[in-house]
Amino acid sequence: MAGIEKICEFSDQYPGWEMYGYKRNGIQIMPEFRKLFRGADATLVIVSAEVHQVSFMSKRGYCYSSPCKYQLAEDFDFNVSDYVEYHEYMGKHFKIDYKYALVVKDKALQGTVGGRYTNWSMNLSTVMRKMKRMVGPNLRIVNEAGSRAQILSNWRKQFIKDAREYQAQEEREAA
Repeated sequence: MAGIEKICEFSDQYPGWEMYGYKRNGIQIMPEFRKLFRGADATLVIVSAEVHQVSFMSKRGYCYSSPCKYQLAEDFDFNVSDYVEYHEYMGKHFKIDYKYALVVKDKALQGTVGGRYTNWSMNLSTVMRKMKRMVGPNLRIVNEAGSRAQILSNWRKQFIKDAREYQAQEEREAA
């Protein structure tokens, strides 16, 4: 569905490309409706997190590239720390992409999404600050993704596991 990312999830209005600026590190609603959320019964849920390798950053955003399982297995002997250090030296940084949802229980604020406004960001502290400013001090925050250290630890374990599976598959195909 083209254009769905540019429609206000509260009012179903179409502000066009301006929505990209409105929803940055926030939720996909137009600024004139944000004041309605003040004092609402709401919870900010950090749903999940993924680690991405960022090749370069520009004014328009990030360019992602997938971490290479082959390179981890062959060139770095499954040493993720050396792999990350090398790529950061080469200008490729690792960022955590958080997916979050503002869950609103007030009937008047359900919008077109049934009270669950979802988005993603690489800057979780800015998201929390903007949501607290919009909703107020009674905003509850639930982090289901875990801490930054847990996310990176789980990513490292999974990356090594994937690299080992890749290497085993290559050995099976070579035999």
